[in-house]
Amino acid sequence: MNRRLTSAVALLAVAALSSAPAHAATKKKPKPIRGSYAVHLNPDPTTDVFSEASQKNPTGEPCGLSTASEDRHAFKIPAAGTLHVVLDSPNPLPANYALGPDWDLHIMDADGSELDASTSPEAHEETTDKFKKAQPLTILVCNLTGGTDAKVSYTFTFA
Repeated sequence: MNRRLTSAVALLAVAALSSAPAHAATKKKPKPIRGSYAVHLNPDPTTDVFSEASQKNPTGEPCGLSTASEDRHAFKIPAAGTLHVVLDSPNPLPANYALGPDWDLHIMDADGSELDASTSPEAHEETTDKFKKAQPLTILVCNLTGGTDAKVSYTFTFA
């Protein structure tokens, strides 16, 4: 009987030791990073005017001619994962107004190149981008013909 007890204890010890490394190797994914901020910008419709005339903005910038109509928010991508950004501004005008409140959202990399954009003719814009590694970027918001206030919210989900 002593031999059976010793064998059972040895078997349990081997099972416990073999399952510990598998359990220890499982890492818990970090929680998503969430944030939001308000922007207060005067409208600058020059980008829409150039677009209506089928011309490019002569500055080459995604926003209008006035830097007072744009907000640049630095964000550091911490690791591989997905960044979802939403821009919302209240729409004080009827939905069928031809030149309604227009805001644009751009995601720019460290050297100022555009990675993604949402440029609908509305006051709601969204982008979703996947990243393979940590890197700095800028969330660029432009008020073209909208009201003066908007909210930007973002969620970064680790891969």
